[in-house]
Amino acid sequence: MTRLHRRAGRRVGAHRRPVTRLVLVLAAAALVVAGGCDDDDDSPNCPVSGIQLESIYLTADSVATGAEVGLWALPEVAGQEYAWSASAGEFSTVIGNYAVWKAPDNPALARLMVVATNSEMESKALAATIAVATYLPRHTPAYTGASYCGLECHGVLGHGANYDRWVATAHAITFPAVEAHPAYAPELCARCHTVGFGDRDADGRDRHNGGYDEVAVTRLEGVQCESCHGPVSDRHGTILPEHAALAMRDSLYAPGRAGGVHGCGSCHESYGSSAHAQGHAYVSEWTASAHAAIPAGVDLNDWSCIRCHTARGFIALLDDRPIALPADPQPVTCVACHDPHGSDFAADLRRDPSVDVCSQCHSDRFGGFPREPHAPQAEMLAGTGGYQGFFPGPAASTPHANVLRRGCVECHFPAGAAAASHSFVADPASCAACHPGAGQNDFAWAAARRDEVLALMGTLEGELRAASAEDSATSAFAAARFNLDFVRTDGSTGAHNYAYAKQLLETSIAGFEPGGRER
Repeated sequence: MTRLHRRAGRRVGAHRRPVTRLVLVLAAAALVVAGGCDDDDDSPNCPVSGIQLESIYLTADSVATGAEVGLWALPEVAGQEYAWSASAGEFSTVIGNYAVWKAPDNPALARLMVVATNSEMESKALAATIAVATYLPRHTPAYTGASYCGLECHGVLGHGANYDRWVATAHAITFPAVEAHPAYAPELCARCHTVGFGDRDADGRDRHNGGYDEVAVTRLEGVQCESCHGPVSDRHGTILPEHAALAMRDSLYAPGRAGGVHGCGSCHESYGSSAHAQGHAYVSEWTASAHAAIPAGVDLNDWSCIRCHTARGFIALLDDRPIALPADPQPVTCVACHDPHGSDFAADLRRDPSVDVCSQCHSDRFGGFPREPHAPQAEMLAGTGGYQGFFPGPAASTPHANVLRRGCVECHFPAGAAAASHSFVADPASCAACHPGAGQNDFAWAAARRDEVLALMGTLEGELRAASAEDSATSAFAAARFNLDFVRTDGSTGAHNYAYAKQLLETSIAGFEPGGRER
């Protein structure tokens, strides 16, 4: 603290009282704090304070260097004495509960304190912060910048290496190149490449909480922690006690929307500048996919469902760790597959796509006859998993089994294909690499095979429907029903593995026939 002042009825310069009593006042205040007494403590060792000190009124909380600010400790109570102190600047006037403080000549966040003391030597202190040539947000929670997160807690010496991975990502380092681009426009570019730009409340009002649009400083450049987790400090830069709950809410896993402030979709949806003439509507594509909704009937109290049908659950599955049941579950969103903190793989994917992330869920690895098929895409590709007891010899298959080793993205998100999108609809052009007869724009070349599989499914389903109660109790019925469901839940009508799908259906039709006869 630079200077201390207590109650006086004249200018500070004329003040000549000894400081002994002031020292006793401050010591008494310190003893109250050290002793653990607070406003809610009714211990006999903590008598009820008669001090009245509720607030400090400031004429300004953000000023230029050298400016003066008036302060009042409220309410003013006869018989109380007031001692003022400041971490920077100096007091030019102190008259009881009123003081005039002069700002320093350099930028600072000055902490001003007043201690009120009564005749019983009871004391109470309050403090206020004044920004000198420095922006001070008006609203809480406010933005602080990623360096605080990393240096204080979330680096390798803290709760993990998230910050240390993030600093090498495009999110962290691209702003200088963005700002230097000939088409750079703050209203368009800074909205996505800085922290908190345009943050508004539900009514569309500016929050004034320290985003880049209010204070364009280096510490807020780039896509940082608070771009996704949201602001986590109070307006004075002190991290809020509840910041962990604020930063890790389930909505963190939501995709976001174009024009929003948080979430991938606030920027990775569409662009309005010439710098992004080839902008991609990722969220719109994803919305058209099955990933965009949690299917009806999913039990969100069942870990086996959560791990594949929610973003938070899928991340826990990849990391092989437990997870609490989500309060506001989000489907398989962007962050389920991409790690915003960075990774060793392209597009910051959480796993190497060539090893195939998809089969973590698109697989019945723990299933098999007689359990009902659920998502047997990996098994269908590999030519395994169906009931093969009807087979007269080895299982048939196709070269598509090799795709399993290269990843589903070979067809559902092929590199360089015009139709590649986060809808994950198979791209016809990807077939041409191996099937010279394939068309570039449709699957007409495979229609005959697809129709053949559909016809076989219809035939087998007809036989099963015609089964009597006695038929339905046979092992042949159960096996045939399993194979029909296996092909149906695979969902590709033979495209994943035509030969294997056809063999499962044909042998099931031959192995079961209504009338109770098993073959």
